[in-house]
Amino acid sequence: MAEETVQSTLPQSRQDNSIESSPSEETIQDRLRSQNSALNTERVRLQQECAKLETLLSAHTLGKQCRLYHHQQSSHAQGSETAMENQSVQKET
Repeated sequence: MAEETVQSTLPQSRQDNSIESSPSEETIQDRLRSQNSALNTERVRLQQECAKLETLLSAHTLGKQCRLYHHQQSSHAQGSETAMENQSVQKET
């Protein structure tokens, strides 16, 4: 009964503030569920973005390896042609 007296002597605005400042457990759980859902959605989005980036990186690396291989083949072929030309020049002399 003493508690009721104390509460009733508080101004109405202060009583309202105390109710608003302490949300119910259900409200807190709803907020947590909402945040958890948002985080899960973001996690899935980031995983998809990571997979896309890994694919791009793999394609880039493969392309770089192909260019290097073709460059080496081209250099080797040019070296062979030069050697053959040198041999033919030596035979002529």
